[in-house]
Amino acid sequence: MFVLIVIVLIAVVLAAINNVANMSREERFYFSIFMIAVMMGFYFESWYVFGLILVILSVAAQVKEILLAVQISIVIGWAVAGYLLGVWFFSTSAGVVIGGLCALVGVATAFELKDPEGEYNEE
Repeated sequence: MFVLIVIVLIAVVLAAINNVANMSREERFYFSIFMIAVMMGFYFESWYVFGLILVILSVAAQVKEILLAVQISIVIGWAVAGYLLGVWFFSTSAGVVIGGLCALVGVATAFELKDPEGEYNEE
């Protein structure tokens, strides 16, 4: 089961890397929500967790008043996923480093919907 999870995650990440240049900011944002839902669904081994996280974050991202909370949850989700992958494959210290790098990816994808002037893009 674990090997299958790793293969699926690697395939999805490689596909995302190939398509990231062609994705708009909004597509990367929602892809990030999808990846967090997938990772949490695998971690808890539950379709319910996957579905709930996907629906809740997708709906909450539509409400501008709570978009900041969604963006912060994306950053935390990427950090936790990176930490767990680092611990599973290497060690705790590697998990911390990989989690930190994944948190930077989360910051890049979550907060790029905002213009430098502070206005939210609606492409």
